[in-house]
Amino acid sequence: YSLQAIEGVVMVELRLVPFSEAASNPSFDDYVAEYVEECGDENIGQPAVQIERYKELDEQGCLRCIGVFDGEVLAGLSILLVTKSQHYSFPLVGIDSIYLRKPWRHGRTGLDLLGAMKAVAKREGAPGLPVMAPVGSKLERLCRSMGLSQTHSAFWCPA
Repeated sequence: YSLQAIEGVVMVELRLVPFSEAASNPSFDDYVAEYVEECGDENIGQPAVQIERYKELDEQGCLRCIGVFDGEVLAGLSILLVTKSQHYSFPLVGIDSIYLRKPWRHGRTGLDLLGAMKAVAKREGAPGLPVMAPVGSKLERLCRSMGLSQTHSAFWCPA
């Protein structure tokens, strides 16, 4: 899946990339810092990128990474996990991570990223993918405005 869209006067490109390409991007650390700042949760804690685990999953063929690039800048990233299901006849595509940096949250870039994720799920043979959005977040509002079916509620159960 590759998509190019015009955001103002800047060309934004979405494409499937190996995790190593995303992680070696010069702006990856800025991407991660913004993600950690926004996505931490007092109940769960701060996220931290497990580079070696991602590389391992990528080598096993379980990851699909969709990078959003504004020139050389990593503006967004979705990391999808593809697994065989024990319950269904199709593979499951789960969202490990989806994040679009703040300067790129205008126009249709977020919608295009979601479209790319749906295209990957379809290509893998899955009928769709679950989107878990923080309560009250822009992602939750987007899911509701797109008419996505709410099939579950997520709760954190501390150990």
